[in-house]
Amino acid sequence: MAFKDLDEFYSSSLPLPISGKVYIIRDVDAKTGLWMTRMFEAGIAAHQGKTPADVPVLDDDEEKTLYERALGERVYDEMMADGVSWGKLKHAAITAMMWHVGNIAAAERFWEAGADPEAGREATGTRASRRASKAVAKSAPSRASRSTTTDGKPKPQAALPGA
Repeated sequence: MAFKDLDEFYSSSLPLPISGKVYIIRDVDAKTGLWMTRMFEAGIAAHQGKTPADVPVLDDDEEKTLYERALGERVYDEMMADGVSWGKLKHAAITAMMWHVGNIAAAERFWEAGADPEAGREATGTRASRRASKAVAKSAPSRASRSTTTDGKPKPQAALPGA
């Protein structure tokens, strides 16, 4: 059996209705997706009280950049021009991030849950998110990453998908 072209069934956009208007979020490039996955998982780790050395802390500009990258610069600017509240913009951006790093089901669960942090945790269990996380960990270690754990034992190395 031959594979069908991905474009036949994969949606490269996410429509988010806010206050009577539908904003169309476009898929991101692979580099942005991997970066976003790392940020997403760092946020989940921080929310769970974990503070590994490589969990980044975002300042205000970096948080804006995360939301802008998740929504796309055009949609972010459009929402700002439309006067969308910060809470709604942030909810839309996190929903978009769930879609980028997880899948449509994770994004829908988060969208419908309001801002329930438990909905965000569900998305980290998706296979796509785990694969992307392993790729990020393998290809883009932070400055603070180490080859050993805090007890001096070697860290296990995650294999890239298909390797």
